[in-house]
Amino acid sequence: MGLEYVENPLWRIQLIFSLFTSCIFAFAGFALSTEKLLPSKYYKIKDLIKLKFWFAKLKGEWFRKFLLVTV
Repeated sequence: MGLEYVENPLWRIQLIFSLFTSCIFAFAGFALSTEKLLPSKYYKIKDLIKLKFWFAKLKGEWFRKFLLVTV
């Protein structure tokens, strides 16, 4: 029926746990310098033609516009 969480007495603890773990990863991504964990070679584009192909195939331009509209 969609109300299974009401019957589960632990749903509050599960919600707090998921928010806590999300906050840990968000803090690590925004506050710490995680870009230094990987070598600079990781951030270089290897195959630009393949990247453009998949960007067009997956409608990346639509997604980019959607993100800009929702800001």
